[in-house]
Amino acid sequence: MIKSLRSKILIPTLVLIILGMIFSTVVSYNNSKSALQESITNQVTYIAGSTVKSIDAWIQARKLDLESLSEQKVYQAAMENTFVGKAARKSANIELAKLKEKYAYFEDIFLVDINGDIISASSPEIIGTMQVAGKQYFEQATTGRTFISDVMPDIHEGSPVFIIATPVIKKDLVSGVLLGFMDMTYFNGVFIDPIKLGETGYAYICNKNGMVLGHPDKSNILKLDLTTYDFGKEIVEKKSGQIIYTFKDVEKLVSFTTYDELGWIVAVGAGVSELYAPAKKLRNVNMLISIFIVFVVTIALVIISQRIVNPIKDAANLAMAIRQGDLSKRLDTFGKDETGQLAKALNEMADGLDQKARMAGAIADRDMTVDVEIASEKDVLGKALQNMNQNLNKVLDAVKKTTQFVASGATQVSSASQTLSQGATKQASSLEEISSSMTEVASQTKTNAENANQANQLTGLAKNAADKGDKQMQEMVKAMGSINDSGQNISKIIKVIDEIAFQTNLLALNAAVEAARAGKHGKGFAVVAEEVRDLAARSANAARETAELIEGSVEKTTNGTAIASQTAEALNEIVTGITQVSDLVEEIALASNEQAHAISQMHAGLEQVDEVTHQNMSSAEESATSAEQLSNEAAKLQEMLSRFHLKDQSIAAIDLAASPQKPQKTIAEYGEVVCENHALVDVPSI
Repeated sequence: MIKSLRSKILIPTLVLIILGMIFSTVVSYNNSKSALQESITNQVTYIAGSTVKSIDAWIQARKLDLESLSEQKVYQAAMENTFVGKAARKSANIELAKLKEKYAYFEDIFLVDINGDIISASSPEIIGTMQVAGKQYFEQATTGRTFISDVMPDIHEGSPVFIIATPVIKKDLVSGVLLGFMDMTYFNGVFIDPIKLGETGYAYICNKNGMVLGHPDKSNILKLDLTTYDFGKEIVEKKSGQIIYTFKDVEKLVSFTTYDELGWIVAVGAGVSELYAPAKKLRNVNMLISIFIVFVVTIALVIISQRIVNPIKDAANLAMAIRQGDLSKRLDTFGKDETGQLAKALNEMADGLDQKARMAGAIADRDMTVDVEIASEKDVLGKALQNMNQNLNKVLDAVKKTTQFVASGATQVSSASQTLSQGATKQASSLEEISSSMTEVASQTKTNAENANQANQLTGLAKNAADKGDKQMQEMVKAMGSINDSGQNISKIIKVIDEIAFQTNLLALNAAVEAARAGKHGKGFAVVAEEVRDLAARSANAARETAELIEGSVEKTTNGTAIASQTAEALNEIVTGITQVSDLVEEIALASNEQAHAISQMHAGLEQVDEVTHQNMSSAEESATSAEQLSNEAAKLQEMLSRFHLKDQSIAAIDLAASPQKPQKTIAEYGEVVCENHALVDVPSI
């Protein structure tokens, strides 16, 4: 949404004025409200405090009155149970009735004996009808001090009263109690009802438990418990202070203080809306004044803004026309203020733009010889036109030179492309022959790889057989060792048998000697001994021969074991050699397989090279065609550039038909062409 300059002037100004007026009104209202609140707070606080003081003074006066009455002889005499006492009681009735009639604050006055029986009263009909023994006020008074009770309904009439109980002392002993029933209706009429704050302000009294004792609305006395409300609980807890609360949809400000002797809380308050009425009236007056000021300022701003906005509108229209390309319009410059200076500056700007537009038109007509004038050092457009003219001269000059290089390069590219095409044809033929040879090599290599794999398999079988033979030879060596051990054990047994035969021979010899000593009786024993000796000799011979045979067998077994060990070592060396041969054959097989795979990849690479060579042949033919077309287009470009009129034309002529005997630079050697203005012009690669 586009806003006019007038609205931009009016709206912020009016908003600021309105905000200022609102701020001023709010500040004045709050200040007056605070002042009123402080004043009213001080007032209600003073009223509450003075009311408590008045109540205290009045109650102290009533205490003194009753204490003075209790000292009168008629009341002291009435306590005696004698004829004089009975007469004194009648006189006391008359005196009490006079006191009740004279002082309106007395609801009733009783004279009670020490047993709690009423013996005299301002209303004689009550005598003998009630008993006060056990009541707190009576029990406290019998201790010898005056006591004031809380407010309660009158036992006779039911109206709210509080009781001042004063002991009647005779000969330093409490003989009875004088009870003064103080009428709360009178009390409220003296201390509560006269207090008025505005139309809704009033005072009330509650006891320390929150029960209302005094109130302008007499229906609330001893019936309204303030602790049933939050504000009442706060009043009872704080005992003195100030609060603002809402009661029956009315917001009230209350100041309260406590009468310490009785624990009564005196509260004085009024409606907040009524208290702040003067502040609200002041606020309303300020608002009316603010509205009038805003109205007057709005009219003044409209008139002032009209004189500012109209010239600016004309200047905006001129700027819009210039933006649309119309440089023929101008402004009237009659004023000498800022708007007149703005109009003059815009006219001069239009003149300068018109002049630069004419220069741009000349450049558009291919006349690069115009001189662009700069209005000042900050003339960005003039400098841009000047730089554009200079750069166009340099660029077109460089383009002309470049086109000549391009034409020369195109001829060289065409020749090189033909040579490249022929070379690519020969290369393709050679690649086909190499590919055929690589196919044969690949076939032979594959055969070698297969044979190497078979040899690897056979070598593995031989290795397994050698391993098996080696294991069997190891077992045979172990068996020969066992036989050798057994032969040695048998040799040991034969030696034992030989020793037994030797011992047997000795025994037989001893037996023969003994038989010879025995004579005839030992002949038979001598024959047996001889036979035993023969057997022992034969056993010794047989054991000797067996030992010799076993020793020869053991010697031969030892030789066999040595030969078997040497055979096992030879087999082990054979296994080791076969293992090395197997490893070498396996490596040969792996190398053959890798060689076959590599030759296969080389064959695939040669096929790709062959394909790329054919593509190069096709690209070389296309390059030759494109170079010829490029040469034609360069000639056309030279013809077009010759139509421009440039400053300081110093193009060095380049012979496009160079002699073939002279070495020609290729297009790659002309990667950069240095022009006379030292600008670098990149020649694209073909």
